[in-house]
Amino acid sequence: MTDFLFNAAMVIIMSSVAIVLVLIIRKILAGRLSMVILSALWLIVLARLIIPFTITSPVTLSDLIKPEDSKESQAVHASVTD
Repeated sequence: MTDFLFNAAMVIIMSSVAIVLVLIIRKILAGRLSMVILSALWLIVLARLIIPFTITSPVTLSDLIKPEDSKESQAVHASVTD
């Protein structure tokens, strides 16, 4: 039950963030965006509300960013810790 509530809370939070982003984009780019683009932005929010699940991927951003193992970074780390 708590897993369901956590997932529901995450969907609500992410949808709220999407709505706020669309409102900010509308405010900043008022008059420069066509109605087609504005409608597409709201369609994305609507899709997020209708389809409340997320697609997971085995590849994450943290997997793509590897820590630096170069000699320079090790030398800097060694000099800082000494």
